[in-house]
Amino acid sequence: MIYFMIASVLHFTPIADPIPIPTIVVLTVLGFFVYYLTNAIKSGFIFSIRKALGGSKTSLAQFFVTAMDNAPHVFLISLLRDLIWGVPVGILGFAYVAALSNIAYMNYIIGFLAMVMIFLVHLLFKPSLIFCSSFGMGPISSLKAGFRMLGFYHIRYVGVFFLYAINFVLNLIPLLGIPTYFIGMPILTGALVAMAEKTPAS
Repeated sequence: MIYFMIASVLHFTPIADPIPIPTIVVLTVLGFFVYYLTNAIKSGFIFSIRKALGGSKTSLAQFFVTAMDNAPHVFLISLLRDLIWGVPVGILGFAYVAALSNIAYMNYIIGFLAMVMIFLVHLLFKPSLIFCSSFGMGPISSLKAGFRMLGFYHIRYVGVFFLYAINFVLNLIPLLGIPTYFIGMPILTGALVAMAEKTPAS
């Protein structure tokens, strides 16, 4: 799957122009390293939001210590999440490259299916990442608490997450992404953290 994702990004034909195996290994290791650090920083950001909701500040040292403490657990949850959507999307991508590229509108259909799958899987796993980052819970406990939050808030959570997803897409637009990242993202993340704090323990 990783091989064909690299092929797509670098715009070469996987079978006709294979990348040397050592290059794939190096790119994969670097990718996982960046993925690990990115999830750690996201965890520190969520922790800081929770502290801010309680009226406390987070020092830079506390931010990075908390981020690295939570990093292994957040990494495992994020990896599980991304495998759940990544494997089917990778299969769809391979099928498109191998046999479906000549069918009219198939690229739009597969793109739409991939976006829906990514959205739904992220929707299911976001509460678990909130619990893990905010409260330092382990992967299993975070998953249980996250699904409990889904069951408790359901429609309200879906509405907030939908706005969160729209805000995330707007972050990618030059200039417009500045206010959505520094204003919209903290507000919507804070709303999710507040839900997590009010979710019953059992």
